[in-house]
Amino acid sequence: MSASQQERTRARGTERALARRANLTSSPRDRTRRIDAERQRARRAQRSERDRDRADPEERRTSQTQEEQEVRQERNRVL
Repeated sequence: MSASQQERTRARGTERALARRANLTSSPRDRTRRIDAERQRARRAQRSERDRDRADPEERRTSQTQEEQEVRQERNRVL
């Protein structure tokens, strides 16, 4: 396993631990608010991905936002 793969694996483990801790220590209202915010972020990213897919390839490369990158990384991490 390369160093970058090890680093990604460590980062994933840290993210999962933080999510578990947040789920265990937060109130139901905070959990719901966080989940809703994540869903909205995912919807916005999917919507902008669809819009970008309709655009030409040059626009597609330049329009990728930080939020879309985060959602894509999260989606890849879950898969």
